[in-house]
Amino acid sequence: TMANQEKTVRCTLKTVGDCSAFLARIIRQTYAGKLDSQELSRYANAVQVLSKILETSDLQQRLEVLEAKQ
Repeated sequence: TMANQEKTVRCTLKTVGDCSAFLARIIRQTYAGKLDSQELSRYANAVQVLSKILETSDLQQRLEVLEAKQ
């Protein structure tokens, strides 16, 4: 079964765009039967949290730049 197979997921998730691309990839893998829906759910939840952190960090950096110009 899929649950018994060893899986290695390699990806670079440094931007919100990276997170979006990764989510699209694992959705395609799920539809192709390479990933089960529980794995998709776990990865998607983790990537969603990371995406929010990256987005907040980016906004914080932009705000700091704007404040420094004042």
